[in-house]
Amino acid sequence: MVKFVLTLIVLLCVVVASEALSCQLGGNRLCSVSCAIQGRKKGGHCEWRYVKSEKRSRQVCVCN
Repeated sequence: MVKFVLTLIVLLCVVVASEALSCQLGGNRLCSVSCAIQGRKKGGHCEWRYVKSEKRSRQVCVCN
């Protein structure tokens, strides 16, 4: 039980720290949670976007 709670806390920190990571770790559901934590009540979704600085496409979390 303690491990589960610690895992949730760590995951929550990761989600808040990086919306992009939320898509790679947990997909649309985690992205929606990340957006909700930031106060965006409509949630969010993952979509592929070209990132100029990285010169490649990757999934990013887009809040609705």
